[in-house]
Amino acid sequence: MAAPVAFEKVRGVHDTLAALKELDKNALRRTNRAINAAAGEVAKTARTLVDPQGLSGWQRQLPGGRSGNRRKGYSPVEVASGIKVKRRRPRRRGPVEQAFVVIENSTPAGAIWEVAGRKSDGVTPAGRAMVAAIRRRGGAASRTVWAAADLTDMGAVRKRISDEIWAAERLTQSLINRARR
Repeated sequence: MAAPVAFEKVRGVHDTLAALKELDKNALRRTNRAINAAAGEVAKTARTLVDPQGLSGWQRQLPGGRSGNRRKGYSPVEVASGIKVKRRRPRRRGPVEQAFVVIENSTPAGAIWEVAGRKSDGVTPAGRAMVAAIRRRGGAASRTVWAAADLTDMGAVRKRISDEIWAAERLTQSLINRARR
């Protein structure tokens, strides 16, 4: 008789991936690569939308830290490399469930460029001037990641991710059934 498996039936993405991790790590790696590749199309498009210059004054090195370390200014290469595909455990917030796969602009300069002016036009005069300058250069808020999502066929991306998850769930269920025999 085969070793007992703690799972009888898997439901949902995280149960499937957790069971697959125990049953077949190579299949889990293939599934993760396929999901990341599908979402990576959007991240790749977003990286092409990064502003090559930023705003005036963002280029200089800023003093900072007690140890004398200097904080970096705006670097388009760093901002582009900060656009990453990440996964989160879905959770409900009101009537909407948050996403499982997220494309995130993780650098401070990239996040500022992405969302500046979304909630307000700036509180201080300097803030208003910065938001106005970013809008002149990059348009309305949601300038890179969301703009990339608009340029990419998101239906196809969602379908590829969904198909991979369904395939992983079917494989996991067959491995569980095989282990129970």
